[in-house]
Amino acid sequence: MLILVVFLALVKVVFFTFYTFRQMQAVINSCAFIGEVLFTFGLLVVLMSFSFATDFSCLAGFDKHSFEGLNNDENLSFWNGLFDYLYLSVVTFTSLGYGDIVPVSIPAKLLVMMEVGQSFLLVIFGLSNIKSIQIKTTTTTP
Repeated sequence: MLILVVFLALVKVVFFTFYTFRQMQAVINSCAFIGEVLFTFGLLVVLMSFSFATDFSCLAGFDKHSFEGLNNDENLSFWNGLFDYLYLSVVTFTSLGYGDIVPVSIPAKLLVMMEVGQSFLLVIFGLSNIKSIQIKTTTTTP
C-alpha cells in the first residue's frame, strides 16, 4: 500500500507539472493584470500544500512510523493530524525545513522529495515568467 501512495503522488506531480503549468501559462498570456496571475499562483501553492498534506496523511495511515516528531496519540483527531501534515507540507514547500517533523521511511522521504521538486519547479516557473508579465503590462498601457 505504501508504494501505491507514492505512485499516485508521482502521477499527481506529473499531472501538476504538465497540465497546471500549461494552464498557468495560458493565464499569463491572456491576463491583463498581474494581480490575477499572483492570485492564480497563490491558489496553486495552496492546492499543492493541501495535496501533499493529504499524501502525508495517507502514508501515515498505513505506516504510523513514517514520520518522527508527530504526536501519534490514538485520541488525536483526524483534523489535528491533518493540520500537522499541512504544517509539514508548508514548511517543506517553503524550504524552511525546521526539522521538528522528519520523514524516516523511504516512502515518506520520496514524498518529501517530490514536494521539494514540485515547489522548485513552481518557483522557477513563476520567476521565469515575471519578465513576460511586466512586458505585457507595460506594452498594453497607452
